[in-house]
Amino acid sequence: MRITVVRSGGFAGTTRTYHLDSADLSPAAAGAVHDLAHQVVHGSRSAATNVPPPSSDTFQYDLEIDDAGTVHRSTVDESTSPSAALELARSVIAHAAS
Repeated sequence: MRITVVRSGGFAGTTRTYHLDSADLSPAAAGAVHDLAHQVVHGSRSAATNVPPPSSDTFQYDLEIDDAGTVHRSTVDESTSPSAALELARSVIAHAAS
């Protein structure tokens, strides 16, 4: 499974792209990423309702999940926490930074 996260916004208004291939992770880490991706694709743990609009200093995350050629796209921002998509975005960024 390959996942791309494009993080934009924040105080500086910058855009950064992060890539993750779960084949490069340990089995435990890959399993955790797959679980989050499955939740995003199948709508589990959806974003909270009645959330205020994001402030100008929040990040937006555009996710692309490529699972053996089936591609799913999702967009989430920090104001939709907790959500599987936000957790997945942060996980991809953390793994890409390590």
